[in-house]
Amino acid sequence: MTTPNPALVAAAPVLLNVISELQTFFTTVLTGDPTQIAMRFDGASKVLLGSIELQLPPLATAEIGVVQSDINAKLASWKTSLTALATTPPAA
Repeated sequence: MTTPNPALVAAAPVLLNVISELQTFFTTVLTGDPTQIAMRFDGASKVLLGSIELQLPPLATAEIGVVQSDINAKLASWKTSLTALATTPPAA
């Protein structure tokens, strides 16, 4: 099995919440009298958009953590490589 993308792993809880909000949206719009769907759609879509917008800060926090970890790992790798070069005596 391949290693999952760290960004996707970090975003998974937020994506699960968005899927739940989509399920709630469709349940709200499609449950009840079919002639009332158009009237329920406006309110349900506003709730859906608001719910998705509330997921953006946790998503950004999770993704920033992944990016920071990746940057720190890359910088540590460069530092190790450069330290090895600096301590190696020049070839004669």
